[in-house]
Order: sequence, then C-alpha cells, then structure tokens
Amino acid sequence: MNRWMWIAGVVVALTTAWFARAQERGKQYAFLVGCGGYNEAQLNKLEATINDVIEFQKALVESGFDPAFIKLLHDRQSARFLPERAKILKELDLLLDGVTAEDTVVVALSGHGVHFKGEKTGYFCPIDAKLDDRSTMIAMDGPGGLFERLKACKAKRKLLIVNACRNDPATGRALAANKVNLDDEDNDQIPEGIAAIYSCRQGEKSYLDPKRNLGIFFDHVIRGWKGEYLKGGQQPTLDAFFDEVRARTKVDVDNLYQEKQIPVVRKEYTGTTPWLTRSVVVKEPAKLKAPFTQAEAEAARTAMVNTCFDMYC
Repeated sequence: MNRWMWIAGVVVALTTAWFARAQERGKQYAFLVGCGGYNEAQLNKLEATINDVIEFQKALVESGFDPAFIKLLHDRQSARFLPERAKILKELDLLLDGVTAEDTVVVALSGHGVHFKGEKTGYFCPIDAKLDDRSTMIAMDGPGGLFERLKACKAKRKLLIVNACRNDPATGRALAANKVNLDDEDNDQIPEGIAAIYSCRQGEKSYLDPKRNLGIFFDHVIRGWKGEYLKGGQQPTLDAFFDEVRARTKVDVDNLYQEKQIPVVRKEYTGTTPWLTRSVVVKEPAKLKAPFTQAEAEAARTAMVNTCFDMYC
C-alpha cells in the first residue's frame, strides 16, 4: 500500500472516531442576557452590554455551538426575548429543562449587579429592576436563584460568565440611592459542578473600551474563547482561559483608565481540570476512497490536526 494511502486511511479513521466521540458527549447550550436600557430613575444606562452578548454568541457559533441551542435576550430583541426578570427566568427554565448529564451549559450575563447590606447573596438586575423591590431582580443564590437553577440542571459542565459593575450602580441617581443600602461584601457561594468568572471584584466597576464598543472584560472573554491567546500547542483549558481573561482585563483597565478591575474566578468542580473550545472548528471530512493523491492525504492529516476540542476533557 502506498505510504500516503496508509496515512490518509489512518487519519480519516481517527478523525471519524473523534467526531463520533464528540457527538456522544452531548449538546452545547448557551443562555445569553444583555441589559443596557435601564430606567434612569433607578439605574445608570449601560453601553456595550448588548454588543457583549451578540459578539459572544458569534464566538460560540464559530466554536461549534449550534445556533438553535443558543438563547439570546437583550434590549433590541422582540417582546418575547426582552431581558425582563420574568422573561429571563422563564426562558432559562425552558432551556435547562431536559438537559442531560452529557450536555454543556454556558450562561452569560451582562448588566448591573447589586448587593444589599446584611444579605448573603447578590442580585443581577434585569432592565425592569427596581432597587427598592428585590422581587424585580434575580438573586444569584438562595431559593429560586440562578445558582439553584444551574445546580438542579443535570449537565455536568456548567460555566457562568457575569459582566456586572459591583460598585454602586445608582451613583448619581438620588431617588434610587436613597431607597437602598448597598455594600461591597463578596459572599456568593458557587455550587458544586459550576465554574464562574465575574468581571470585577466587589466595589469595582466594569469598564468599557469605546474603540472596541465592548466591555473590556467581555472582549477578552470572546478572544479567549476563540483561542487567540493560546501559545503553540497549548491545550485550551478552562483555567488557562480564566488566567488570560483576568490578566488582560486588569492590564487594559490600568492602561486605559488608570483604575482597578480584576475579574474574580469561582469554581467548584471535581475531576480533571475542565477545558475550553478551540478557535478552529472543522466539520467531519468527506470520506476518501483509494487511491489517494498526496494532496488529499495531506489535507486529511491537516483536518485531524485542526480538529476542535470539545468543552471539557
């Protein structure tokens, strides 16, 4: 048998086996929420939060997520997908229902976040949030909270990405500021099986890069997800992704604003270190029939080398 024929045959067999294995690992789901058009009597309006989730959606699709399995809620959507509290929770529950242990779930939120004095949990603010009414916000922890919903979900691989200012979101809004008592405590507890990254520490602000029209944090989340920061044959692990996003966000905010913004990583999972997707996604190659040309064999070999990693090992 010609040497190139043998190599091509091995490559096709290995690549086909890889994709069969990947398909056995389940589906990849994503739930993305961007809130910017807040009631200014309550919360400052935010720029770029919508762009954050739209651009992240594109990155997910490029890395192999099926668009049909991605839910996107933001201010410019139709009525069903506006990021109001009731709609966010309903759509999240619909997405999580029926998810299996072999599936992957990514939840990304971009908007305001608050924490009240004397309470253990923080809150994410939908566009209809009122600071004097906790029932209009989404609790991160506790009964009916976001963590409880994710913990109940059967998927073994769950990633939470939160881009939210963690200082006083009502600065300059006298009406809202007089109604609530906020603090800078950092008490969120991450349930087992979830990895999470917040855009900044308590008391810090999430900064915008006007040239990129994205939050600095989310810009690096997107770039990291695409694999832009991988070096050589570096494996795209989740820890490496977190490290790059933290370091690059910190440096950019320092350089642009001379301020502090340091993302916070919380993770509670068991087993080997979870991983990330690679930037290059290759569809299963067409099956070759002998005799192979040298060019066909080389193309098949390259396809295997460039095959994407699934989320988590």
